[in-house]
Amino acid sequence: MPIQKRTTGADNQLYSNYNIEPSRLNQVEYNQEDQQKNLMASIKEAMKNDLFVSKFNLGEKQKYNGSDEQLQTYENLEDSDPTYARYIVSQYGSYQNFLFVNQIQKNFDSVFDPRYDIKTDVTVYTKEKTYKSDHISPNEIIMEGLSGICTIDYLKKNGNSDRFIGTLNKNIIDSNKSSERVQFFSPLKGNRIVMWNLIKKDWSSFFVSGLIRFVRDDTIGIE
Repeated sequence: MPIQKRTTGADNQLYSNYNIEPSRLNQVEYNQEDQQKNLMASIKEAMKNDLFVSKFNLGEKQKYNGSDEQLQTYENLEDSDPTYARYIVSQYGSYQNFLFVNQIQKNFDSVFDPRYDIKTDVTVYTKEKTYKSDHISPNEIIMEGLSGICTIDYLKKNGNSDRFIGTLNKNIIDSNKSSERVQFFSPLKGNRIVMWNLIKKDWSSFFVSGLIRFVRDDTIGIE
């Protein structure tokens, strides 16, 4: 690759241009690196364009964290998914205690908390509104999966990007696999999240630290 002209502050020394051809292996590495840079640049641009101007004046996009919509979605799971509710009670004593301990509560001033959350681009589509956030916690990701169909863009451990469409909703997972859900009601070691992959028809996972973009789309519908 060409070495560009460089200038020192003292003597404006001019360096010559050299053409260095990378090896095939290095070329592959450069291509992957460029792909990842382009992906991250596009994600940043999308987040910049999508995120709200004001928490009180959002137009069609509404703030998700701490909203009535978010809290109602999570509270509904106590009745709509008894298996999940029993698991939470066994771990936390009560469902409300779980919401409190994990700071999942109505608070419109909710902001990123590094003790629980990761920074990422979050979108929730309901039939009436679009909600946005710039952070989400591992437990909230699981609860979103229990509530509907999610699209996850993430980086794998080798640095390559990937995507899958997944869910933890009992009405969508294949009936012969639904009983396995309970293993994934909490993040696994290393904050690894497991969901049912609707394309592969099998379980898929990702590490929260590699999450790039998270979308739950209720307009798809759950039968």
